[in-house]
Amino acid sequence: MADNVDNITIEHLRAIRSDLTEFRGEMRAEFGQVRKEFDDIKKRFRILEHHVTGLRRDEAVAAGEITDLRHQIDDLLARLQKIESSAHQ
Repeated sequence: MADNVDNITIEHLRAIRSDLTEFRGEMRAEFGQVRKEFDDIKKRFRILEHHVTGLRRDEAVAAGEITDLRHQIDDLLARLQKIESSAHQ
């Protein structure tokens, strides 16, 4: 009877070992897929960072151009006011 209990225990332990081995294999495969997806997300994030950097650079250039245009408009308005004040005298 003790041999029968030992055999049943050993069978259960072997089944547990087999299940654990199968589970580890599945987890390794799943981890590999998650790792691949994570690497893809990191790659996409780096691309977005580069795009944002480019947009910031473009925004700075545009702001500088707007400032230049405002100065030109101010100069033109000052000249126009001088012309108008000379014409009224």
